[in-house]
Amino acid sequence: MIKNTTISHLPTSYVKERTTALLQQAEQSFKDKGITTKEYLKMTGKSQNEFIQEMIDNARKEVVVSLAFEEIILQEHIEATEDDIDEFVRKFAKLFNTAGNDVEQFKSALIKSGQIDYIRSMILNNKVIDKLIEYNTK
Repeated sequence: MIKNTTISHLPTSYVKERTTALLQQAEQSFKDKGITTKEYLKMTGKSQNEFIQEMIDNARKEVVVSLAFEEIILQEHIEATEDDIDEFVRKFAKLFNTAGNDVEQFKSALIKSGQIDYIRSMILNNKVIDKLIEYNTK
């Protein structure tokens, strides 16, 4: 299905946003490893322009996949229901030995922190992947 998805125009702002995020993630990764971006470039033999172009190319690929997933979600009427979210929260809370009413407090904290939208997105992406696997095993 993704192979058959054609995108005639990638939203420039979306690509720029993803490129910026990827560059920030790379810089943080370098920092965590105790090196600078300049040192990384020297070690890999890449120029700054090559590195940035690589991030732009990766961002474009991510945007294409994201847009394809969005289209699959729309066409297949895929949803992240409250039951899906509750199940995810229960499983996640269990990792922290949270039980009973504390699970609702845990969910409330996730909602307040804005993490519930990320969880909803993860659930949707997992359902799309399941649907793609289903298509490819028929």
